[in-house]
Amino acid sequence: MVGDVTLTQNSFDDHHDQNSCGSGTLTAVENVPEQNIRGRHVGFSSPEHSGQEPFEPNLEGATKEFKKRFVNNRFGFPCGVCDRLWFSNDLKLLSNAEAMVLAGTNLETTGLSACVTCRTSLKHGKVPLLAVSNGFKFPDYPSNLHLPPLDPISERFISPRLPFMQIRRLRFAAGSYGIIGQVINVPVDVDQMVRELPRQLDDDRAINVSIKKHLVHKTSYLSGWVKKATIRAWLQYLVTTPLYRHYGITFSEDNLQAIDIHPRVDDAIENLESENDIEMLIGQQQTLLWNEDKCLEIAPGQNRVPLSIIYDEHAEELSFPDIYLGQPRRFNSEIRVTPFMMATSELRRRDRRAAKPKHLLYVAMKILRLRVSEGLQNTFRCMGTANITREMLNDREFLEQCIDRNLSFLKSIPNSVQYWQQRKRDLFAMIRQLGKPTMFLTLSASETKWPLLLETLQRLSGGNINGNVMQTLSALQRATLVNEDPVTCCVYFNKLVDVIMQLLQSSRYSPFGEYRVVEFFKRIEFQHRGSPHAHILLWLNNDPNEAVSENMPATAHLIDSLCSVKAVDLPESYGNQVHKHTFTCFKRGEKSCRFNIPYWPTDQTRVLLPLPVDDGRRTQLKKRSTEIHNLLETKTFETFAEFLHGCKCTIESYLDIIRASIKRPTVLIKRSMTELWTNPFNPWIANILQSNMDLQFILEEFSCAAYVVEYVNKANRGISSLHRDLVQLSEQFPDCDHLSLLKKVGLKMLNSVEMSAQEAAWYLLRQRTSVADRTSGQQKSRIHPNHVAAREDQDTEAYAANERGRNCGRFYRHLDIQCGSKVRST
Repeated sequence: MVGDVTLTQNSFDDHHDQNSCGSGTLTAVENVPEQNIRGRHVGFSSPEHSGQEPFEPNLEGATKEFKKRFVNNRFGFPCGVCDRLWFSNDLKLLSNAEAMVLAGTNLETTGLSACVTCRTSLKHGKVPLLAVSNGFKFPDYPSNLHLPPLDPISERFISPRLPFMQIRRLRFAAGSYGIIGQVINVPVDVDQMVRELPRQLDDDRAINVSIKKHLVHKTSYLSGWVKKATIRAWLQYLVTTPLYRHYGITFSEDNLQAIDIHPRVDDAIENLESENDIEMLIGQQQTLLWNEDKCLEIAPGQNRVPLSIIYDEHAEELSFPDIYLGQPRRFNSEIRVTPFMMATSELRRRDRRAAKPKHLLYVAMKILRLRVSEGLQNTFRCMGTANITREMLNDREFLEQCIDRNLSFLKSIPNSVQYWQQRKRDLFAMIRQLGKPTMFLTLSASETKWPLLLETLQRLSGGNINGNVMQTLSALQRATLVNEDPVTCCVYFNKLVDVIMQLLQSSRYSPFGEYRVVEFFKRIEFQHRGSPHAHILLWLNNDPNEAVSENMPATAHLIDSLCSVKAVDLPESYGNQVHKHTFTCFKRGEKSCRFNIPYWPTDQTRVLLPLPVDDGRRTQLKKRSTEIHNLLETKTFETFAEFLHGCKCTIESYLDIIRASIKRPTVLIKRSMTELWTNPFNPWIANILQSNMDLQFILEEFSCAAYVVEYVNKANRGISSLHRDLVQLSEQFPDCDHLSLLKKVGLKMLNSVEMSAQEAAWYLLRQRTSVADRTSGQQKSRIHPNHVAAREDQDTEAYAANERGRNCGRFYRHLDIQCGSKVRST
């Protein structure tokens, strides 16, 4: 396949993953020169063979509107009612009538601004459910005590609950966090852990501690340095709090008395002054003298029975004492509070203590487990279970019917079988009604190179913003800011994509001009490094809809109008679009880049069809295509004519060589010899996105097939896996009934979950990961806005399915999937 526009879903994922951290220098949108954003030299004039009049999209208007809706609409402003963070334009002053509703809540309503969610409730005369007055707030830190910052290992020493979580860094040492499997909640004895600390040691300032699941294990769950002074300060405060008194948690201070609180001379840091960079680098290195005999190994959860993370009432508060400070969460008794409500409130509060990755992943797995547990309790209630046999469970058709009727709750779980099945139906319906999409757009995130996001993160973390953050912050500091607040990163990217799509659809501001977007299908996925990217199918106005041939002038005009590979159209961040070979290019054992990069050079945008199968020249020409493609990668040519001369080809023989290398009709974008490694982009989008993007024309249905088939494969693989698991479990546990087998399947599914911190934030914030947009005619109203706002990723059909499930009866509340009577030794 030739790389320009042949679509395969896996290639899109990996291609954008490895290009998203390109080498370009990025600047804030407001600092990009106006002429650069306007996309000059994009090819807005008609090619010679098209015969169409040139057009000028409203690039200047689109840029001004983008600045208004996004650049000047900063994130991080709290609602005066719920204390959650919003974009500045989302907050409005309360009217007198709305303020009167809050009269009995002890809130100062003068000049109070509120978010759209709170104002909607106030307009109906109700206090918003997530209002601070209903108990949605964190306890205050004690003003008369100085509690030192807690590191992960010290936090475990003062926590009565030990949540075993497999949290890993993704891709590299400073990458974002991700979790594998579920959370095992183990009660531990705080006093016993404190007693493990040595009372007398030379230089007792720091103790190297390893926490293990079992002492015989070679690997540790957590390792790090502990200061006894830190543990003592926190425990002296926590044992006086309501939760610690309620559970009778105490500790012996005798084990923490041998602490020299006076500063030592040998703790002083030597200031180095040197003009030699090597000496400065050596002086900043940290050296660790490791001695396994002096490493304290403890296993506080060994031989203890784990408690359900769902029904252990205060598991979260006892697992994260630095967030809840030993205080139980107390809410207004007149409202029913759900775990999702608590998560939605805590993650977006002005106080960012609960937005840390470890707590975020803990809450995400807790809610996933709650949904699976409750959903399985309702399984088969509509149809009864008396007549179900093992033979029926082994029948794939019967299993699919059961899943469709009774496991609809899985539609709300990311990447589940039902989730992908529903997305597949949405996409198929759009293609049936609208025909093939016109373009395929991919937008990637580059959080560490977005100045606006970094300034927001710096401000929310309490840091000072001095000058350009790209210059004042090191790469490690920028990565730390991004990794420690995945919630803000998700909200930022979601808003950015939404604003771009709004402008592409606008008949007044669309940078696509006459080719504005009329319909789109958006799908959010998460790369291996944990960041989101958006795959978007676009249906454009004035789609040429030409029959596929090598004479498609209107199609070539559209491509030249919207796509570019020229550096002059992207002067500030052209490096983002330049491909660089990584392991993803050869991960399947390919000898050459599987994206077929470098791209073929050509003097004009053209469509090529494959050579007929019976063409006798096919084998020889295909061999020549491999030779010439290798020549492109190893040798540099100044001009296209020089390249043809070096290959000993005429233009016609060169095109025949390309035709022999392709399997389906393919678009070749006009590109010079200096643009062979550049992905096609839209200049306006690329300039305001400041990250890797891709825009490709979908020539015919087969070009879109890989994208659609990926949905089918994910759903089919899930059905096959579920069916295979049931059959295997029925053979392994012949005495279990079907409900017990399904519980084991649910447990296995939870154990296999892999989720990045940003994916967890996206899930808990209920931001939709797939949007099937319909904006024309009566189709616009087929999904009620309230349903869209209240139910993530639910269309009309899914909502109806949930209603049928609800009519079958309420879920039971006291059945949980147990993890085993002992902490597993895996």
